[in-house]
Amino acid sequence: ALPTPNSAIPSHWLELDNNPQDGYLQLFGQEKLFWMQMAPEGRFAYSRSETFINAKAFVITGDSLKYLCAVLNSTIITWLVRQTAVTTGMGLVQWQKDTVERLPVPRLPSGERASFDGIVDGILRAKERSPAADTRERERQIDRLVYRLYDLTEEEIAAVEGR
Repeated sequence: ALPTPNSAIPSHWLELDNNPQDGYLQLFGQEKLFWMQMAPEGRFAYSRSETFINAKAFVITGDSLKYLCAVLNSTIITWLVRQTAVTTGMGLVQWQKDTVERLPVPRLPSGERASFDGIVDGILRAKERSPAADTRERERQIDRLVYRLYDLTEEEIAAVEGR
């Protein structure tokens, strides 16, 4: 017998409950951050396109995502997660959802986030032109801004950077 239209046949290739009223599927078309579950450092990727992920990655939607991307990809956050998160048997850090949710990210007014957003925009433009673009200087700018957010001393910065 052929299934009826309301049977177990998925209404979307992801086999999600594609109920337009719950809005879940629409989240993938919004501005978002992705990150991989296992990585040696923060690898948070900003996206505005409709993109889907698998079970080995996570997604965040909401406000201030460029600022959040900058802070979560910073050297201090990688250092902190390496000190506190679970690792694999080979030492690879597990960037679990609960690990990321517990990270102490300062809330800033939009005017103070603008410098972070501008640097992230510069990195995004450079990577759109060439995925291999060298963005290390912009990444160091973000690190300096993030160190100030956490009021780190030069001694503490040296310890975080392994100098």
